[in-house]
Amino acid sequence: MNVLYAPSYRLAEGFITDNVMQGYDLQVLENICEVLEQQRIPGKALFLVPEQTPKEQTEATLLGLDGYPIEKIDSLQEAKDCFCMVTDYSNVSYAFAFFYKKPVIFFLPAFLHIDARSDQFAVLHVFGRFVFSMEKLHEMISGLYTSRGYDADIEKFLKGGFIA
Repeated sequence: MNVLYAPSYRLAEGFITDNVMQGYDLQVLENICEVLEQQRIPGKALFLVPEQTPKEQTEATLLGLDGYPIEKIDSLQEAKDCFCMVTDYSNVSYAFAFFYKKPVIFFLPAFLHIDARSDQFAVLHVFGRFVFSMEKLHEMISGLYTSRGYDADIEKFLKGGFIA
């Protein structure tokens, strides 16, 4: 069972930004691989890189994780067998959740919490789980793998009305 990692595209460019973003991706991918290994979850991390991301940045990220079970993919269709998705705030999360009826983990280490009452985040709470530390990311991936049954909330939402 694979885990999809699909970061959003980061518009800013430059030496500092590229290296900070690459470091972020390295940490998340490494953590996903550690969870898979420690929990004996058969599978790998699939890395869906935004199309606009410089090729050199992606290659450097993958080189930094050489030996880890990571596969770069080019299409969300290649991730249909993943049991969950990890992202910062990529809009690909909607397609993954609603097409495949699987949960998305929003990993936001710079946040303290998300206000569920905010219109901006209301729909995300239907299919999203929010975590704010590497430790919680680890726990959430493990929990989603063992619990399953997460598609019921998404299915209920899709069968209901979209406008209140």
